[in-house]
Amino acid sequence: MVINFSKYNWILILILSSSELFSKETNLFLLLFILLYYVLVRGGRLPISIPGAKYYFTLLIVGLFIGIVNVIINENTVFNFVKHFIYYLLPLFFWQFGYILSNKENLSCKPKNIKESIVITAFLLSSYDLIGSIISFLSRTKEIVDLYSLRSEFGRGFYVPIIALYLVLFYSREIKLSKNFKRFLVLLFTISILIHFSRTHFIILLILVFFSGFEKNMKNIKKIIFAGTLILAGVGVLYLYFPNLVIDFYNKTSQSMTEITFSKSSWSHKDIIWNWRGYEMYSALNHFKSSSFFEQILGGGFGTVLYMGEYAYLVSDLPYLLFLHNGYFTTLLVFGVSGVILFVLWVLSLFGYSKYINNTQDSNFIKGLAVVILFTTYFVNGPLFSVSQATFLLYFALFSNNHGELDEDFKKN
Repeated sequence: MVINFSKYNWILILILSSSELFSKETNLFLLLFILLYYVLVRGGRLPISIPGAKYYFTLLIVGLFIGIVNVIINENTVFNFVKHFIYYLLPLFFWQFGYILSNKENLSCKPKNIKESIVITAFLLSSYDLIGSIISFLSRTKEIVDLYSLRSEFGRGFYVPIIALYLVLFYSREIKLSKNFKRFLVLLFTISILIHFSRTHFIILLILVFFSGFEKNMKNIKKIIFAGTLILAGVGVLYLYFPNLVIDFYNKTSQSMTEITFSKSSWSHKDIIWNWRGYEMYSALNHFKSSSFFEQILGGGFGTVLYMGEYAYLVSDLPYLLFLHNGYFTTLLVFGVSGVILFVLWVLSLFGYSKYINNTQDSNFIKGLAVVILFTTYFVNGPLFSVSQATFLLYFALFSNNHGELDEDFKKN
């Protein structure tokens, strides 16, 4: 029996958009299984490529070669090497899967089907998220007094409701749902974003809206005003019931630049607790400075860790960190200065890829998503070292190929 992917694309998108619920090993197994099924059973063609391939694969080769050498001389462990390697492969596999779902040679693909599938996925995940949050709130054993206790109860949410909210606002004609249900979805997705008090989520939404070209369409401006009003109203309601949370979120937002400052020469215990991300970067920079010139240029390869002593136990069960809250500094340790440059060039290649997309709105989305990756990697792990961030490559591929009509210029290149 040969499965027709096109009938179940929304289920596949649901599974992959739920990747944050699964371990990296489970994600890799799912992706490999589906890709192998597509190639071996269906006889499909799958180019092992990705936008900016020369930068991406150069980093992969460097990470593998130096990592293997350091494993042999006992500088890196096999376990950490494999862990880094698996994370690094996820963006490539998410891209490949998006290619399968969206290429017209593989599926009876229509652009609106892809977008509707993402909205359906976000509806199910947001409903699951909201119901789970309500149950957690009603059955909680501790008082929710700050953002840390909130996230301990509710988790950190998903990225797909942000993408889906963007789609409902700017792709309304392609998503064949009733106006009332679309209004309900805007409300649901807004609540799903709000209840986790994530600055990163708000930043992603703002960047995507900025690149949407909304100012050229009065209807889109009205939709933005409507969504913005909903968000402000939601914050007001939350303030009435949980003033400490709103104040804590405001304080953390206003101190965002302080959190990512690592120029201090001395750190007290209180400084480390309140500015953990900054302390991570400070420690990473000291590690970098004490490394050999070769390691500064090319890094320590897959499996490189940052020893933090007793403070590592604040965020880890081990005395070291494999991933930092800043993807650029993780890249610096693993791939060196050259790796940071190659990573930036790779992301810029993703941005430049937008010129090969015929649909203007899709092209705007690609630009926005590339800037999201470039910007948020400074605050989170980034797509090379995070399952959730790696899913951006799934959406990237879905919007890049969803017509199966990339410009001939790209095909020639």
